[in-house]
Amino acid sequence: MRLVELRVAAFGKFVDRRFSLGEGLNLIYGPNEAGKSTLHKFILGMLYGFQRPGARRRQPTEDLSRYQPWNAGSVAGGSLIYRLDRGQTFRVEREFRPDRTATRVFDEVTGREVTGDYPMDQRRELLFAQRQLGLSDAAFTNTACIGQLQAADLDQREELASRIANLRESGQEDLSVRQALAALDTALEEIGSDRAPTRPLGRAMDRVRALEEEARRVEEARQANLQRDQRLREIAAERQAAATELAAARAALTRARAAELESSLQRLIGERQTLAELDLQITSLAAYSPFPAEEAAGVEALAASIKALEANRTADGARLAEAQKRLASEEGELRRFAPFEGFDGNVLSEVGLHFGRYERTLQELEEKQREAARVAESLSALQRERAEGEPLAQRGEELASRLDAAEQARRELREQASPARVVSAREGWRRQALAARGRLVRMEAGALLIALVAGVVAYFFATPPLWGLSALGLLAGVAAWWLTAPQRREVREHGRALAAMEADLVRAETALAAKSAEIDAILKETGIAAPAELRQRLINAERTRSRCEAESAGQRRLTEEIRTLRQRLDEDQGVLGGILAAAEVAAQTAQGAPGGTQISRDQVERFQSLWQAYLEQRQKVRDAAQVAGQLQSRISDREGERNEAQRRLTSQLQGCGAITVEDFLEGCRRKEELVRLQGERETRLRVLLAALGQGKGAWVEGPGPGGWAASMPDAGGLPAAEAELRTRLAALLEQAREEEARAGGSPFPPAGAERLIETRERQLAALDTEEAELRGASDQALSGMRDPAEIDREQAAARAERERLALDRRALELARDTLVEAANEVHREFAPRLNQAVGGIISRLTGGRYDDVRVDEQLGLSVLAPEDGRLRPVSALSRGTLDQFYLALRLAMAELLAGSDAPGAGQGEVIPLLLDDTFVQVDDRRVEEALGYLAEECRRGRQVVLFTCHRREVEIARRVVQPGELHLLELDQRSSAIH
Repeated sequence: MRLVELRVAAFGKFVDRRFSLGEGLNLIYGPNEAGKSTLHKFILGMLYGFQRPGARRRQPTEDLSRYQPWNAGSVAGGSLIYRLDRGQTFRVEREFRPDRTATRVFDEVTGREVTGDYPMDQRRELLFAQRQLGLSDAAFTNTACIGQLQAADLDQREELASRIANLRESGQEDLSVRQALAALDTALEEIGSDRAPTRPLGRAMDRVRALEEEARRVEEARQANLQRDQRLREIAAERQAAATELAAARAALTRARAAELESSLQRLIGERQTLAELDLQITSLAAYSPFPAEEAAGVEALAASIKALEANRTADGARLAEAQKRLASEEGELRRFAPFEGFDGNVLSEVGLHFGRYERTLQELEEKQREAARVAESLSALQRERAEGEPLAQRGEELASRLDAAEQARRELREQASPARVVSAREGWRRQALAARGRLVRMEAGALLIALVAGVVAYFFATPPLWGLSALGLLAGVAAWWLTAPQRREVREHGRALAAMEADLVRAETALAAKSAEIDAILKETGIAAPAELRQRLINAERTRSRCEAESAGQRRLTEEIRTLRQRLDEDQGVLGGILAAAEVAAQTAQGAPGGTQISRDQVERFQSLWQAYLEQRQKVRDAAQVAGQLQSRISDREGERNEAQRRLTSQLQGCGAITVEDFLEGCRRKEELVRLQGERETRLRVLLAALGQGKGAWVEGPGPGGWAASMPDAGGLPAAEAELRTRLAALLEQAREEEARAGGSPFPPAGAERLIETRERQLAALDTEEAELRGASDQALSGMRDPAEIDREQAAARAERERLALDRRALELARDTLVEAANEVHREFAPRLNQAVGGIISRLTGGRYDDVRVDEQLGLSVLAPEDGRLRPVSALSRGTLDQFYLALRLAMAELLAGSDAPGAGQGEVIPLLLDDTFVQVDDRRVEEALGYLAEECRRGRQVVLFTCHRREVEIARRVVQPGELHLLELDQRSSAIH
């Protein structure tokens, strides 16, 4: 599979962006917050959505809300174009909403929508990527998609372990322990358990329990009826005893109430006399009833308040005059700062800003002027030096050429006329001449010897036989002479060559002397001592010329910079001039800002001090005005308060006919005495009425609703109350005699009669209620209940059904346990293959340090330590090495779960790798090893997308990845643009 193009409509910080990805290694580089993790999550969301893996309903992950578009109102979404290894190209379009996800899939070549070709799971998530890649969302996230610092974090290990357990040599992952386990789990779920009341087993167990409960209730109802019958007999006896005691107690209580009523009658007669005396006193004080005694304190306070307000008004008037005088003084002082009135509140910062820039510009101008002076001085010296060397520089090249030619010729002549060489040549020629002369001498001597011997023989032994020998000796001497002719020529040639060499030597010495004279003439002409000095002077002249040109350019540059600085200085002086001039005027120095002259820090500091004084003075004016206004307002308020108080006081006095405050207070005291007497009368009457009702029975209550207090509001009704009480007393005595007769004449102490009456009345009421309930319960106890024999038959059938379902569940659980054990056995058989794949990858990532790895059933890793050869868990290694091990495990699982042992092999898709800052905890050497391995994976057909914020990965990738295989995309943090 190859990711071709991403179009982000709106996702996180990206809006309407397109990103193209190439085959091989795609390195997306950018600083933190440039959007790398956003693009990483966008790719994952386009393939698998943002629903929680394994859920049975829609459960959005936190990424759905985390990567909502930053611009309000936009809907998260976009499109992804990808190409499968089989050659098909698809485009998937998605909109991510919190309540739903709209997904559409198109054939990119034909434009035909193929969304309906793929199923949708219970989360309403379209499973196109799972069908095409052979990996679920959990498997893809835990193998090919690695987020920041998540290489060693494998979620849902059970699902991955289960899927790997299904793999065989054919690479088929769907053979399907997982499906079989799912079917068994479904069957177990359909049967249910005792904790699932809606499933068959739970319903059967509930049915057995319900029938047992029903049988228990029938038996309990029968036993309860027997107990109720016994209780009804006991209630009849208890009712008879309670009724007798109740009649005796009522008779005793009636006698006691009659005695209380007689006591109340005597008290009523005494209180009638006291109330008559109080009525006489109340009549004498009736004239003071209009006086509001409760307002006496208020009137006194009102009079005191009027006096206080008058005193305060006088004091506030004096303070107001003083405040107005101070305000006039502060305003006069503020007028001194009139030149500052046109400045806004930012003038202080503006002065500081411009003066800071003015000082920096002035300092820079001075530095540039000093530098210009140095450059002018240096340029003047260089120009003098150039003028001095100019004549020589004009003919320098010609003279240097002539001098070089003469020097070269002199060197060659010196080489030819070198004493060593001449001596060597002379010796060589002499040796050759001597050798040739020696050979000639030897040959001539031999020939002469032969001729001499032949002549002697011929002379002394002139016999015929020896004549031939003599002739032969002569002939040999002639031949020897002839044969030595070349040696004689060689001797002559060596002699001539030696003479020629001597002549050449003489000529070379003559020419050498001429060249030396020529060089001396050139040196004399230029006035220098040696040829090297001429060349050095020419070099120095060229350097001087270059330096002159450079200094001239620098002088022009400095002149332009000084002009620019002067312009900036004039601008700042123009801004500061008016402000500082206003400060001088405000300071009353009459100096003003010096136009066109340098502005000093003292002037700026004087302005800052004056501006601060101006602000303080302006605040003083505001404070003085505020104080004067507050005093004026307070005087007005107090004048109003005094007038209102005087009005209220006059109203109070006129309301009760008083003229002065003292008259009003005296009338209030008399009114208080009247109220006290009226209260005492009311209290006595209320106490009397309460005394009449101490018995709390109907026999002492007043006639009608509300008792005596309602029927007799004043003492005028007391005679009638006395007559009523006498009548009731006679009735109570008659009632007591009747109740004693019903009780059989049994005496009862009055002290506990009332409590006993209440007790027995409650007891009789309770007995009546209990009897009614018992009779009703006896009638309804067995109503609606079935025959116990019928319940027993249904109970036996329910127990049989429960046992059958329980047996089925135990069989399914045994089958599931057996299948899980079989899957573990498959993993043990398949483990060497997975171990080998992980070992090969980790060996490549760690440079061969680790290569022997073990993977257990739950995807835990152990490694053979190279130091001691012992198997250790990888959790004991460093975090960076741990990340490398789990990266290797993810890569190996991606191959196996996709149905492929190597990229491009088998029928499965080659899954692209999405790595987000995976090597952040890995050193440079292992990063280089890892990128080298990923580059090899790319050459074998896998696409890799690596997100990083480290320039190190970019530089290493450029070294280890071949040209054309690396695609670098740089994210800009500010604009999120792709370069």
